[in-house]
Formats: sequence, structure tokens, C-alpha cells
Amino acid sequence: MAKTPSQLMAKACFDPQGSVTLWQNMAAASGDNQPPAERAELRVLTVGLFSLILTYVSYYLV
Repeated sequence: MAKTPSQLMAKACFDPQGSVTLWQNMAAASGDNQPPAERAELRVLTVGLFSLILTYVSYYLV
């Protein structure tokens, strides 16, 4: 199954809560030219943040 950028970031021990700010900043920087993938990634983060935090913690604590 394909992994989203945020899932990969969580496995790399990047705090998913920081991911929200990162993707929001990238969206703001791209203005009206925001690629659909960025919009989709923000939706994934808002819906699946708890799951990403569990992934982050499971890899971070190993």
C-alpha cells in the first residue's frame, strides 16, 4: 500500500503535529498554485492525525 508523505515523515520520527504546520506553510507559499497533492495531504492530516501520532510514537520509542 502506498504511504502518504505524512506517514513517511511519522516513521522518520518527524512529529505529525509539526506536519500540519509544515503543510499549511507550503500551501500558503504556493498561493493559488497549490498542487492537488498538497490539498489532499492536508485532508489526510486533519482526518488521520491520531493515527499518525500512533505511528510516530511507535517508531520513536523503539
